[in-house]
Amino acid sequence: MKSIGERIRLRRGELNITQQYIAERMGIDKSTVQRYECGKIRRIKYPMIICLAGILKTTPEWLAGEDEKNILPKNHKNNRKDI
Repeated sequence: MKSIGERIRLRRGELNITQQYIAERMGIDKSTVQRYECGKIRRIKYPMIICLAGILKTTPEWLAGEDEKNILPKNHKNNRKDI
């Protein structure tokens, strides 16, 4: 089973987006995203997981390792306008 950091890195690579892009969208430092990915921060607060999932176009459940489907359903409506 992949860690949340591995899932972030994997999905970020699939979407071809940078750590800097994620950091800017989340309002955090790039170093925090780096620490997420390398596992130095293991307990990411749920609101941050939700935000990450939106940026990475996946579900919070997939990021947290609770679901193996990493793509949002076609009928999913994201209420966030900034993602």
